[in-house]
Amino acid sequence: MEQRPGSGVIFVGGPVHTMGRSAGAIAAEAETAETEAKEAAAAAEAVRVDGRRVTAVGGLEELRGLGDAEVVDLDGRCLMPGFVDAHTHPLMHGQCASWADLSGAASIDEVVPCGCGTTHGYLYHGEGELEDLLAASSAAGLQTATHAQGPDAIEAVLRGLERAPRPDLRHRIEHCGFPTDDQIERMARLAVVPVPQPTQVYRYGDGVRRDHPDLAERMYASGLFRDAGLAVVLSSDAPVTAPDVPMACWSAETRLTSAGHVLGAGARVTRREAFEGYTTGGALALRRCDVGAIEAGRLADLVILDEDPLTVPTDRLPDVAVVETWVDGRQAWPSNRTPT
Repeated sequence: MEQRPGSGVIFVGGPVHTMGRSAGAIAAEAETAETEAKEAAAAAEAVRVDGRRVTAVGGLEELRGLGDAEVVDLDGRCLMPGFVDAHTHPLMHGQCASWADLSGAASIDEVVPCGCGTTHGYLYHGEGELEDLLAASSAAGLQTATHAQGPDAIEAVLRGLERAPRPDLRHRIEHCGFPTDDQIERMARLAVVPVPQPTQVYRYGDGVRRDHPDLAERMYASGLFRDAGLAVVLSSDAPVTAPDVPMACWSAETRLTSAGHVLGAGARVTRREAFEGYTTGGALALRRCDVGAIEAGRLADLVILDEDPLTVPTDRLPDVAVVETWVDGRQAWPSNRTPT
């Protein structure tokens, strides 16, 4: 669907989650868990788009009064901000179309007996060189995004950033698996943004439980980051795991492995916090203020889902599907929906 010249588009007829209010703000105002759930599920009636941007959120008649507009009937489906996957490899993901399809395997252990979800990586710099690079980048006002897996790697990153603290830059630690409590506290002081991949808990968590039982519960521990005051940011690392947002949010909420084990109950986040990790949180990690929420002035990057992912039963969340996408106010992935 294309907007007619001089005409807007109004979305109405289903739940609309703007993601403009954080779960923390809702929780601070809520007196009970029931109230929090009701607040979190609260949605606007309609959203108006003119050109590339959202122009208003509110009641249908109010938005009609802003000028000529076509109406997209959501027909009970759910409108949300376009998802922001903060760590992905799109070119490699495309290459995977020509690779062997092992999606039928129950776990990585059926494919690679040694398992995955390693608790360490490989240092590509000489001793002290990484810390020097990070400190110099921070002093120069450059945001850094450093892959670090395991306490030793995370320690090297933090040592470098502590030499030139710049909380305003939102330095990132990609993956950020298995940090210590002390490291999480230091990350909070530096306003570091951890960028984990929760679906890997489901896919690879059993191998980590077997090979590294002392660290396993701290694998991509978004709940621990949240408790320390850090932003919840989620991502896929596609093609390592599929860029499937409902599945990732289910994994962040449940912390279940493919064998059904809970890998660190304290590392869970709520359903809304998980979806914030793919909307407002992803935008924060990218230092973008024009995406990640449905608010007047932001780009009209939107998704329509076949069910409301904030209210479906937990076991059905991975089956929620995106049926339509809009980019810059234009329908980028069409369906058979007809405007009225």
